[in-house]
Amino acid sequence: MVQALLVLAAGNAASLAPTNKNINFDDLFPREPWSGKMATSLVWSPDGRYLAYSWNEYKEPTYDLWVYDTQSGRSTRVTSMDVMEPFDREINQARLRYREERTEFEKSLTLNDLEWRELKIKQREENERRGSTPRPSYGNPGEVSWAKGSPEFLFTYKGDVFRYKIGDKAPVRLTKTRDGESSPRFTRDDKGYLFSRSSSVYRVMFGSSDIEQLNPELPAGINLGDFMISPDEKTMFLSGWRVRPGGRQVDYIVYRDRFA
Repeated sequence: MVQALLVLAAGNAASLAPTNKNINFDDLFPREPWSGKMATSLVWSPDGRYLAYSWNEYKEPTYDLWVYDTQSGRSTRVTSMDVMEPFDREINQARLRYREERTEFEKSLTLNDLEWRELKIKQREENERRGSTPRPSYGNPGEVSWAKGSPEFLFTYKGDVFRYKIGDKAPVRLTKTRDGESSPRFTRDDKGYLFSRSSSVYRVMFGSSDIEQLNPELPAGINLGDFMISPDEKTMFLSGWRVRPGGRQVDYIVYRDRFA
């Protein structure tokens, strides 16, 4: 235990005064964070009116897409577990999981420091016995790409591409495959969209069932990383990496019990 110091402000002057209160572990490393979530993945629309970002309220365990309108000064929530449930069979189970975890966490706040640490050790042992089988989860939306001349954007969710128009109640699903689609973006005239899948780049026009592969066959052993299309859509730049035999040694930090 250490003796705490209080900062007492008097006008513009500040002084330090000792207090008899002892600081415990939870004072230094609170179980429930003092601050909420920060907005991430901020993407402006080309005209500068709308800002898409990922965020959720303090106690929500997930992130969702929101859109801020600079003219009205209001933010609108685009996705949620309820909105995305028709596209994801795991959401109901994920909802139950998060509810159980929140209940367990709130109960843990009544434990003293030693009981808390014993609980965390028990939970870690249970996770290790469970193995690497992933638990049902809500796959936070990501990879937002705005249209060039209309108030709408594309985004990915669990490997599929979705389209959302400002003012709509819900997004529209554009792909439904076992492969993972990524890097969605509109064509130059906003009449279709591009995306990558399994080391290939494809183009689909809205209202058409045709899927056109744009990239040439990559050399053996090369995986597609990302792609860029010239403004006139006549030239493509591809980036990738070569698959090398053997394993790769990586050092990493394990974060447990509020310590790394």
